[in-house]
Amino acid sequence: MPKDLLDRFLRPLREGPVTRAYPDRAATLPPAARGLPEVDPARCDASGVCATACPTGAIVLAPGALTVDAGRCVFCGACAEACPRGAIRLGGRIELAARTRDGLRITTATERPR
Repeated sequence: MPKDLLDRFLRPLREGPVTRAYPDRAATLPPAARGLPEVDPARCDASGVCATACPTGAIVLAPGALTVDAGRCVFCGACAEACPRGAIRLGGRIELAARTRDGLRITTATERPR
């Protein structure tokens, strides 16, 4: 048996598990990682430019609310680039587990500028 193969087998026994203590400890993302879009309701003008720019149709604008469907979002950032007021940014949330399809929809109330 080659020494390398034996070393690969024994390494986990010497060093312990290589997995993280998830979900007890949240995963830390590198600065360049893209998460789900986050909406700043104070800056949102509800123009719908972000919904138009979204290639998968993950953003739906309704009167007084903006909904992001995490099941359709591909984290491309087109919505953040298209928003003229900078109301959308890609945040740090990457967890996409939900018990129902509606659990993947994140709704934020929007305000019109005064």
